[in-house]
Amino acid sequence: MINTSDRERKKKHPTRNILRLSIAAVLVLSLAGVWAIIRKDPAPAEENWIDSTSKATLKWNETTAVTKHLWQKKSGKYNVVLITVNILRVDHVSAYGYGRKTTPALDELAKESFMFNNMFTNSDYTMPNMMSVITALYPVAHGVFDAFKDELSPRVRTLAEVLHLSGYKSSWYALQMPHLDANVGFGRGYDKVVQLHRDHSNVDSVINWIKENKDESFFVGINSRSIHPPYMPPPEYKDAFFAGGSKGSIATTEEEFKKAWYHKILELMKTPGSCMYEVIDKKTVADNQEVFNGEFTRGKLFKIQELIPEDKKIRFGFTHILTFSSMINPQDRESMEYAISLYDGCVLGIDQKLIKPIVQELKESGVYDNTIIIVTGDHGESLGEHNYVGHNLHFYEQLIHVPLLIRHPDLKARVNIGALAQSTDIMPTILDLLNITQPFHTQGKSLVPLLEDNTSGQIHDYVFGQKRSQAYVRSDNWKLVVDLDRDKEQEICSWARLYNIVADPGERQSVCETEHVVLKTMIEQLFGHLDSTPKFIDKEYQFLPSVDEKTRKRIKETGYW
Repeated sequence: MINTSDRERKKKHPTRNILRLSIAAVLVLSLAGVWAIIRKDPAPAEENWIDSTSKATLKWNETTAVTKHLWQKKSGKYNVVLITVNILRVDHVSAYGYGRKTTPALDELAKESFMFNNMFTNSDYTMPNMMSVITALYPVAHGVFDAFKDELSPRVRTLAEVLHLSGYKSSWYALQMPHLDANVGFGRGYDKVVQLHRDHSNVDSVINWIKENKDESFFVGINSRSIHPPYMPPPEYKDAFFAGGSKGSIATTEEEFKKAWYHKILELMKTPGSCMYEVIDKKTVADNQEVFNGEFTRGKLFKIQELIPEDKKIRFGFTHILTFSSMINPQDRESMEYAISLYDGCVLGIDQKLIKPIVQELKESGVYDNTIIIVTGDHGESLGEHNYVGHNLHFYEQLIHVPLLIRHPDLKARVNIGALAQSTDIMPTILDLLNITQPFHTQGKSLVPLLEDNTSGQIHDYVFGQKRSQAYVRSDNWKLVVDLDRDKEQEICSWARLYNIVADPGERQSVCETEHVVLKTMIEQLFGHLDSTPKFIDKEYQFLPSVDEKTRKRIKETGYW
């Protein structure tokens, strides 16, 4: 991974009718969630793997060099467009020096934007981190971790609510169920909430809304999940970065994937201990032999979903990502290169199908010069590093280091900023730029001081992240990751991993047992944060009755189902 130190730089409950979801909606569920828990959990020790950027020149130091720049915030009621991209890691964005041209539209935007080199997410999966983005609360404070269960406290004002109270028209576009369910809190404050299709085929809904509201002060919030596994770029970008060689067994079309999905379900139904074993009883199978005869048609996937008992229907989505994981072997370098090229093709698809047309419409509507645009990732993705593919594991750099671009109408040049920033800072920064008072609960910090003087120093000595099972603290040079469900009687380095990000940017070897002074400092910082941060959790929410015990346990352990 990228070395990001100063030294290196100098050098209501979710929708309750889920049991009647169509197959398309179930696909959304599977895309949104089960990925991280399928692959083998690697031991957090030295491993033999290659960075996913190895096939593309990475001009990080050259592209992100920090040169002093002074800027003065001007008062104004600017429009705001906030685009968050699922699993977008910073080192696969060409605006940050990645050798493949994955983000040409973003590259152009970067020429007149503040670019943060060291932006980190407060969790490594969507639900808790996106809640931190829209509330400026750390995960330990908002407590929204589990799909089908947790909700945001009514005491908390979201970014959209604050802007609404300040006279802004607003709209929200995302694949909402279940990790961004509007009823959990993600839809608060918006005048319009729209399901954004995975392929961005309804991006015109964003464009038209901007046209209709160009004479108002407006806020547009967008979350794109089109990179999320399985990596399926738009057809025109499928082979944009494929350099030849084996494609392995990765499906390259939706039809191929659904056929493999059907056969994977039949396999899982015969596999003891799997998520589908004995889920559909033998009599039902016998009465519907034509569905299970091994001859694929699309209608059979829908029929299988119908035949699954009500309290286990959620498992259908689990089979989707199991299908994809069976197609990828992180230790097969050649097929991994193809998977990486597909990931990069997805990034290009977002750039061209979402970001480009929105920027173009802002210009055509005459509001570009009065609009702040922010683009960031809601978390990252491992692409073979640490011998796994996915996210939500150990807070590795690939999972939490994301881009942050802030385009302000009064800035006409690229300004790189090396100081630490985190997802909780986005809301305070937007409100500061708009001269709107921060809510009382804000825990993130405005980045405006860094915009005004990009070499003024750190506003954070440490950034923090958490999920149910783990938490991390990161400084410029060090990162500590701890298991929260640890056995306190065990030796500390059995549940804590300490990395020297300068000497070991790939986090291949924990130095917990040798760096005792640093370890003590980092533990004090992390547990001080977890213990002292004010909490806005009104009650312990319960899972929906439709979620069976096995799935509840999985959600609690991983954040996914």
